[in-house]
Amino acid sequence: MPKKGNLSDCGKWRGITLLSVPGKTFCTVLLRRLRTAIDERLREEQAEFRTGRSCREQIFTLRNIIEQCVEYCQPIFINFVDFKKAFDSVHRESLWSVLRTYGVPQPFISIFKNLYLNSSCCVRTDTGYMPFFQIDTGVRQ
Repeated sequence: MPKKGNLSDCGKWRGITLLSVPGKTFCTVLLRRLRTAIDERLREEQAEFRTGRSCREQIFTLRNIIEQCVEYCQPIFINFVDFKKAFDSVHRESLWSVLRTYGVPQPFISIFKNLYLNSSCCVRTDTGYMPFFQIDTGVRQ
């Protein structure tokens, strides 16, 4: 899928996951169960990617902190980190380890592992499809 910018630059394109309708349904059910399993273990400050929550409250809190620092002439340092291609660079073994840390049962983790087993990809160009290649890192978006 194209992103914004110069489309002749390969970095301006995003891969997509093609799944059958039953596959999408299965993954949706799996995601809902995963969220239910780990939601109570997440810190209150974690708002994004959680059902019924967004990062608006965190933005409001940050704005209040900035305003108070300005009002009381206090220095403030803020650092925002944007991980480039974060979804594409996830180390899967680390992900399975994090899921275990959050108490996700091993059979559930095994299902995720199997979904990513032998993942492959190909690139479609104007002249056709390139050969398939193995994908060992990253998660589906």
